[in-house]
Amino acid sequence: MQDQAFVNSDSGVTVYKRFEDHPLLSGTDLRHPDFLRKAEERFTKGKVKGLPKICSENSEDARTWCHFSHLLKQTVKTSKWLRTFFEIALEGKASPETLESTANTKLYFWHGKKTPENMYYPPASRTVREGATEVDLTLALGRQALVFLEAKYSGDITRSTKYDARRDQIIRNLDVGSWQARQRGFREFYFILITSDRNDEKAYTQMMGHYRHKPEALREMLPYRDDLADIDFETLAANIGWITWEEIPEQAGKSR
Repeated sequence: MQDQAFVNSDSGVTVYKRFEDHPLLSGTDLRHPDFLRKAEERFTKGKVKGLPKICSENSEDARTWCHFSHLLKQTVKTSKWLRTFFEIALEGKASPETLESTANTKLYFWHGKKTPENMYYPPASRTVREGATEVDLTLALGRQALVFLEAKYSGDITRSTKYDARRDQIIRNLDVGSWQARQRGFREFYFILITSDRNDEKAYTQMMGHYRHKPEALREMLPYRDDLADIDFETLAANIGWITWEEIPEQAGKSR
Protein backbone atom coordinates (compact mmCIF):
# COMPACT_ATOMS: atom_id res chain seq x y z
CA MET A 1 0.00 0.00 0.00
CA GLN A 2 1.40 3.35 -1.02
CA ASP A 3 2.13 5.78 1.82
CA GLN A 4 -0.11 8.81 2.07
CA ALA A 5 1.38 12.15 1.01
CA PHE A 6 0.35 13.76 4.29
CA VAL A 7 -0.03 13.30 8.02
CA ASN A 8 -2.94 14.51 10.11
CA SER A 9 -1.80 16.35 13.20
CA ASP A 10 -3.14 15.63 16.67
CA SER A 11 -5.72 18.37 16.09
CA GLY A 12 -6.70 17.02 12.66
CA VAL A 13 -4.81 19.50 10.46
CA THR A 14 -3.29 18.07 7.27
CA VAL A 15 0.48 18.46 6.98
CA TYR A 16 2.13 17.34 3.73
CA LYS A 17 5.32 15.31 3.85
CA ARG A 18 6.82 16.95 0.76
CA PHE A 19 6.65 20.54 -0.46
CA GLU A 20 5.72 19.31 -3.93
CA ASP A 21 2.56 17.66 -2.59
CA HIS A 22 1.20 20.84 -1.00
CA PRO A 23 -1.41 22.31 -3.40
CA LEU A 24 -0.19 25.86 -2.69
CA LEU A 25 3.51 25.09 -3.11
CA SER A 26 3.39 22.80 -6.12
CA GLY A 27 4.73 24.57 -9.19
CA THR A 28 6.51 27.33 -7.26
CA ASP A 29 10.25 27.94 -6.91
CA LEU A 30 11.17 25.67 -4.00
CA ARG A 31 14.91 26.39 -4.35
CA HIS A 32 14.77 30.10 -3.59
CA PRO A 33 16.89 31.04 -0.53
CA ASP A 34 13.96 32.75 1.22
CA PHE A 35 11.81 29.64 0.84
CA LEU A 36 14.59 27.30 1.99
CA ARG A 37 15.16 29.42 5.10
CA LYS A 38 11.47 29.32 6.04
CA ALA A 39 11.32 25.57 5.27
CA GLU A 40 13.81 24.95 8.08
CA GLU A 41 11.12 25.75 10.67
CA ARG A 42 9.76 22.39 11.85
CA PHE A 43 7.02 21.07 14.10
CA THR A 44 8.48 19.89 17.39
CA LYS A 45 5.85 17.53 18.77
CA GLY A 46 2.95 15.24 17.98
CA LYS A 47 2.31 13.17 14.88
CA VAL A 48 3.78 15.87 12.62
CA LYS A 49 7.04 16.26 14.55
CA GLY A 50 9.91 17.00 12.19
CA LEU A 51 7.75 18.12 9.26
CA PRO A 52 8.14 21.68 7.91
CA LYS A 53 5.54 24.09 9.31
CA ILE A 54 5.06 25.57 5.85
CA CYS A 55 3.67 22.18 4.74
CA SER A 56 0.54 22.65 6.86
CA GLU A 57 -2.72 23.13 4.99
CA ASN A 58 -3.33 26.17 7.24
CA SER A 59 0.08 27.73 6.68
CA GLU A 60 -0.02 31.50 6.13
CA ASP A 61 3.53 31.24 4.82
CA ALA A 62 2.50 28.75 2.13
CA ARG A 63 -0.25 31.11 0.99
CA THR A 64 2.14 34.04 0.94
CA TRP A 65 4.60 32.10 -1.21
CA CYS A 66 1.83 30.85 -3.52
CA HIS A 67 0.33 34.30 -4.14
CA PHE A 68 3.48 36.40 -4.37
CA SER A 69 6.54 34.34 -5.35
CA HIS A 70 5.63 34.69 -9.05
CA LEU A 71 6.59 38.36 -8.68
CA LEU A 72 10.23 37.37 -8.22
CA LYS A 73 10.45 37.26 -12.02
CA GLN A 74 9.99 40.88 -13.04
CA THR A 75 7.90 41.32 -16.19
CA VAL A 76 5.38 43.81 -17.52
CA LYS A 77 2.65 41.46 -16.29
CA THR A 78 3.99 41.43 -12.73
CA SER A 79 4.12 45.22 -12.69
CA LYS A 80 0.48 45.41 -13.80
CA TRP A 81 -0.42 42.77 -11.21
CA LEU A 82 1.18 44.81 -8.44
CA ARG A 83 -0.63 47.97 -9.53
CA THR A 84 -3.94 46.11 -9.32
CA PHE A 85 -3.03 44.64 -5.95
CA PHE A 86 -2.18 48.05 -4.49
CA GLU A 87 -5.31 49.63 -5.94
CA ILE A 88 -7.49 47.01 -4.23
CA ALA A 89 -5.64 46.82 -0.90
CA LEU A 90 -5.25 50.58 -0.52
CA GLU A 91 -8.64 51.46 -2.01
CA GLY A 92 -7.14 53.72 -4.65
CA LYS A 93 -5.01 55.70 -2.17
CA ALA A 94 -1.59 54.54 -3.39
CA SER A 95 0.32 57.50 -4.83
CA PRO A 96 0.86 57.71 -8.60
CA GLU A 97 4.61 57.63 -7.94
CA THR A 98 4.29 54.35 -6.06
CA LEU A 99 2.20 52.76 -8.78
CA GLU A 100 4.70 53.89 -11.39
CA SER A 101 7.51 52.32 -9.35
CA THR A 102 6.02 48.80 -9.45
CA ALA A 103 8.22 48.07 -12.47
CA ASN A 104 11.23 48.24 -10.14
CA THR A 105 10.15 46.04 -7.24
CA LYS A 106 12.33 43.81 -5.07
CA LEU A 107 10.72 41.21 -2.81
CA TYR A 108 12.00 39.90 0.52
CA PHE A 109 10.13 36.98 2.10
CA TRP A 110 10.35 36.60 5.89
CA HIS A 111 13.21 39.06 6.27
CA GLY A 112 14.05 41.19 9.27
CA LYS A 113 14.86 38.78 12.09
CA LYS A 114 16.89 35.84 10.79
CA THR A 115 18.51 37.72 7.90
CA PRO A 116 21.65 39.47 9.22
CA GLU A 117 22.02 41.39 5.98
CA ASN A 118 18.54 42.88 6.34
CA MET A 119 17.30 43.42 9.90
CA TYR A 120 14.20 45.43 10.91
CA TYR A 121 14.59 47.11 14.29
CA PRO A 122 12.31 49.66 16.02
CA PRO A 123 13.43 53.28 16.41
CA ALA A 124 16.11 54.00 19.01
CA SER A 125 13.68 56.33 20.79
CA ARG A 126 11.60 53.31 21.84
CA THR A 127 12.83 52.46 25.33
CA VAL A 128 10.84 49.25 25.91
CA ARG A 129 12.90 46.17 25.09
CA GLU A 130 12.18 44.65 21.68
CA GLY A 131 14.06 42.50 19.20
CA ALA A 132 14.05 42.59 15.42
CA THR A 133 10.78 42.11 13.54
CA GLU A 134 10.23 39.43 10.89
CA VAL A 135 7.94 40.68 8.12
CA ASP A 136 5.98 38.14 6.07
CA LEU A 137 6.75 40.00 2.85
CA THR A 138 8.63 43.23 2.24
CA LEU A 139 8.44 45.04 -1.09
CA ALA A 140 10.92 47.76 -2.02
CA LEU A 141 9.65 49.81 -4.96
CA GLY A 142 12.79 51.50 -6.20
CA ARG A 143 13.54 54.31 -3.75
CA GLN A 144 9.89 55.38 -3.73
CA ALA A 145 8.13 53.08 -1.28
CA LEU A 146 8.75 50.43 1.32
CA VAL A 147 5.81 48.08 1.88
CA PHE A 148 5.28 45.66 4.78
CA LEU A 149 2.74 42.85 4.25
CA GLU A 150 1.38 40.89 7.21
CA ALA A 151 -0.44 37.65 6.29
CA LYS A 152 -3.13 36.01 8.42
CA TYR A 153 -5.24 32.97 7.56
CA SER A 154 -6.92 31.18 10.45
CA GLY A 155 -5.13 33.17 13.13
CA ASP A 156 -5.61 36.67 14.51
CA ILE A 157 -3.37 39.65 15.13
CA THR A 158 -1.06 39.30 18.11
CA ARG A 159 -2.27 41.69 20.79
CA SER A 160 1.02 42.07 22.64
CA THR A 161 4.76 41.46 22.46
CA LYS A 162 6.94 39.62 24.95
CA TYR A 163 7.89 42.79 26.80
CA ASP A 164 4.94 45.09 26.08
CA ALA A 165 1.31 44.14 26.72
CA ARG A 166 0.05 47.16 24.71
CA ARG A 167 2.21 46.56 21.64
CA ASP A 168 -0.11 44.88 19.12
CA GLN A 169 1.16 43.46 15.83
CA ILE A 170 -0.26 46.21 13.62
CA ILE A 171 1.32 49.00 15.66
CA ARG A 172 4.63 47.15 15.70
CA ASN A 173 4.60 46.87 11.89
CA LEU A 174 3.65 50.52 11.47
CA ASP A 175 6.30 51.69 13.91
CA VAL A 176 9.15 49.54 12.62
CA GLY A 177 8.20 49.95 8.96
CA SER A 178 7.84 53.73 9.00
CA TRP A 179 11.14 54.04 10.88
CA GLN A 180 12.99 51.69 8.53
CA ALA A 181 11.58 53.51 5.50
CA ARG A 182 13.00 56.80 6.77
CA GLN A 183 16.33 55.28 7.71
CA ARG A 184 16.71 53.66 4.29
CA GLY A 185 15.75 56.71 2.26
CA PHE A 186 12.31 55.68 0.98
CA ARG A 187 9.82 58.45 0.28
CA GLU A 188 6.77 56.49 1.42
CA PHE A 189 5.78 53.60 3.65
CA TYR A 190 2.71 51.35 3.36
CA PHE A 191 1.41 48.55 5.55
CA ILE A 192 -1.01 45.97 4.14
CA LEU A 193 -2.82 43.29 6.12
CA ILE A 194 -4.07 40.13 4.38
CA THR A 195 -6.82 38.11 6.08
CA SER A 196 -9.31 35.38 5.19
CA ASP A 197 -12.27 37.71 5.72
CA ARG A 198 -13.36 40.78 7.65
CA ASN A 199 -14.63 38.84 10.65
CA ASP A 200 -16.08 41.12 13.34
CA GLU A 201 -15.05 38.60 15.99
CA LYS A 202 -11.36 39.00 15.15
CA ALA A 203 -9.22 41.59 16.91
CA TYR A 204 -7.78 42.80 13.62
CA THR A 205 -11.19 44.07 12.46
CA GLN A 206 -11.47 46.48 15.37
CA MET A 207 -7.81 47.48 15.19
CA MET A 208 -7.84 48.17 11.47
CA GLY A 209 -10.94 50.33 11.74
CA HIS A 210 -9.41 52.20 14.65
CA TYR A 211 -5.96 52.87 13.20
CA ARG A 212 -7.02 53.56 9.60
CA HIS A 213 -9.49 56.27 10.54
CA LYS A 214 -7.93 57.80 13.64
CA PRO A 215 -4.39 59.16 13.16
CA GLU A 216 -4.54 60.40 16.74
CA ALA A 217 -4.73 56.76 17.86
CA LEU A 218 -1.41 56.10 16.16
CA ARG A 219 0.17 59.09 17.89
CA GLU A 220 -1.17 57.83 21.22
CA MET A 221 0.41 54.43 20.65
CA LEU A 222 3.70 55.89 19.42
CA PRO A 223 4.38 58.82 21.78
CA TYR A 224 8.16 58.50 21.39
CA ARG A 225 8.06 59.08 17.61
CA ASP A 226 9.07 62.73 17.79
CA ASP A 227 10.35 62.43 14.22
CA LEU A 228 6.71 62.30 13.03
CA ALA A 229 4.53 65.41 12.79
CA ASP A 230 0.71 65.40 12.81
CA ILE A 231 0.65 65.26 9.01
CA ASP A 232 2.93 62.21 9.10
CA PHE A 233 0.50 60.34 11.36
CA GLU A 234 -2.32 61.24 8.98
CA THR A 235 -0.29 59.85 6.08
CA LEU A 236 0.60 56.73 8.07
CA ALA A 237 -3.08 56.05 8.78
CA ALA A 238 -4.03 56.64 5.13
CA ASN A 239 -1.31 54.23 3.99
CA ILE A 240 -2.75 51.25 5.86
CA GLY A 241 -4.25 48.74 3.44
CA TRP A 242 -6.42 45.65 3.90
CA ILE A 243 -7.20 42.85 1.48
CA THR A 244 -8.57 39.31 1.75
CA TRP A 245 -7.00 36.27 0.12
CA GLU A 246 -9.98 36.01 -2.24
CA GLU A 247 -9.53 39.61 -3.37
CA ILE A 248 -5.92 39.10 -4.42
CA PRO A 249 -5.69 39.15 -8.23
CA GLU A 250 -5.11 35.95 -10.13
CA GLN A 251 -1.57 35.31 -11.27
CA ALA A 252 -1.18 36.07 -14.96
CA GLY A 253 -1.61 32.86 -16.93
CA LYS A 254 -2.29 30.73 -13.87
CA SER A 255 -5.49 29.91 -12.03
CA ARG A 256 -5.55 28.84 -8.40
